[in-house]
Amino acid sequence: MLSELLTNWTIYANKCEAFTSLLVGLDLAVRLLPLVDNSPTIGGFLAEVFLGLVLFHSTMTKKQRNL
Repeated sequence: MLSELLTNWTIYANKCEAFTSLLVGLDLAVRLLPLVDNSPTIGGFLAEVFLGLVLFHSTMTKKQRNL
């Protein structure tokens, strides 16, 4: 998956969305492995989503102020 993303990087219109989808997919794949405690991984996933929303919102706010 990562090699496909890197090889075809120029054809993606929304590179951030493609990279985020890759990371979320890998994160979910790790969660499905046996003998992995899911409670810390679920907490980590929720923290990742929350942090991503905060950073995305602050980035968009800065871009709107510059317009």
